[in-house]
Amino acid sequence: DALCLAIHRPAEVAGLLDEVLFSDPLQKGAFRALAAATDLHAAVSGAPPEVADLLHRLAVADCDPELDPGETFVRLVHPAALSALHELEREVRDATRSGDTTREREAAATAGAVRSEIELLIGAGESPEAASAALASAGRLVAWILQRQENGP
Repeated sequence: DALCLAIHRPAEVAGLLDEVLFSDPLQKGAFRALAAATDLHAAVSGAPPEVADLLHRLAVADCDPELDPGETFVRLVHPAALSALHELEREVRDATRSGDTTREREAAATAGAVRSEIELLIGAGESPEAASAALASAGRLVAWILQRQENGP
């Protein structure tokens, strides 16, 4: 859905999507091609064949007009945030095993905060307020994931 929106309604997802949200290499490649190009034609022509094929299929596919960009973003962030949380929880266990209590405390505190943010994603459909909170949480989680990638654990 996110790539469909990026192709058919790019202005609505501009600033929301990031390649860190795509775990599938083909989808990540499609997003990279779209992000690097000025238009769909340039993205397709500059992409590897398998990515170009995916972009072409998405371009001719019907994109549900009812798709909500915010909901789509929240659904895309959820698995990426869970994956990053699992990495962080491994760091807590490693710090515990190695006796690094400072790192253990820091990582455990961050893990708790990330869990709280993820919980906000889960309740997104319950009310307009919950949807707004989920969208804000998704934005914070993406910022955290990007910072983590840039700075390391």
